[in-house]
Amino acid sequence: MKTRLTSRFPACLLGVSSENQDINCETEHLGGGQPLVAVVLQGHLPLAAIPGWFLLRFGLTMLSYGCGAPGGIFAPLLVLGALLGLAVRHLASMALPGAIVHLETFVVVGMAAYFAAIVRAPLTGIVLIVEMTNSYAQMLPLLVACFAAYAVADFVMDRPIYEALLERDLAHETGLPNLEAPVILEFTVHKGARFAGQRVHEIALPEGCVLLTLHRGLAELTPTANTRLEAGDRLTVVITPQAAEAWHILREGCNAPRMRP
Repeated sequence: MKTRLTSRFPACLLGVSSENQDINCETEHLGGGQPLVAVVLQGHLPLAAIPGWFLLRFGLTMLSYGCGAPGGIFAPLLVLGALLGLAVRHLASMALPGAIVHLETFVVVGMAAYFAAIVRAPLTGIVLIVEMTNSYAQMLPLLVACFAAYAVADFVMDRPIYEALLERDLAHETGLPNLEAPVILEFTVHKGARFAGQRVHEIALPEGCVLLTLHRGLAELTPTANTRLEAGDRLTVVITPQAAEAWHILREGCNAPRMRP
């Protein structure tokens, strides 16, 4: 038995009128998202309703994850990507009427591209969709969309979601972080930071902490002991459990000192 949302606010928010509902405002669409994805794959969700559903799903995902309830963000990411894919399909149909045939291609490619941009794992997104659809027909659009999404996210210097969450958890550690396995983290050298202007050998990283790459603008460099760090550099570092103190060294050295009032 399905429970309908009787409030008129959700219907207005989602672009659905009470007289002619293109999609029923049901509580099952607020759960894991599988019923909503099924509706999206059928193309029954109009363009005007997509922003409302996207904002609602995004807000509820942040709320449920932020409150510490059991669960994750993997499935919600796919649902949000499916909504974006359907929105692109509607816009493409308006720009090129009659040229858009396969609706499901836009939906699954949107799921993979959004996953690749947020998690920064394009190959994982491609393999995931291929396994879900059991088809290689979308391989070319998947490759183009996923690597384009990855490039855009990297260009705007957006952080991979799981790395950002890990660093947030480590930042709350009062002592040394409890690392059970080596982790790869990324630090940005801010203007006025202690590391800005220093060479790599001068920052005295402990044994077990390795500086893998250095991103400077659009260039990716392999740092050496004599490489001088500059403000704006992004450092990709691997930290082993025995070098856990390197987290505090890197965080304090890369961040600008706070001004005292």
